[in-house]
Amino acid sequence: MLLTIALQVLTLIEFVIERELAVHDETVSGLVPGNPTISTSRPTAERVLKKFQNLHLVIINTGKSIKAFIQEALTPIQQQLLRLMKVPIEIYESLFVRQPI
Repeated sequence: MLLTIALQVLTLIEFVIERELAVHDETVSGLVPGNPTISTSRPTAERVLKKFQNLHLVIINTGKSIKAFIQEALTPIQQQLLRLMKVPIEIYESLFVRQPI
């Protein structure tokens, strides 16, 4: 059951990004390791998700509340991918800490 849900999420990521790229007649570049100049209109979910692997979420449990922070600012490619996936960037920006904890 869990694998089926995971496969559906991966398929949905690819479908939504491909649709948005087609609607706006765009391509996305920077997803191919070692060659950031290659552009594609059909990025794989694996390559899209790899662009987010350098984000670190810090969770602090004080006993009374739980706070979460992201230590890194979003890169332009991450912002573009979120826009293509129709995920509000504000979700990430509200978690970003500009000063070290």
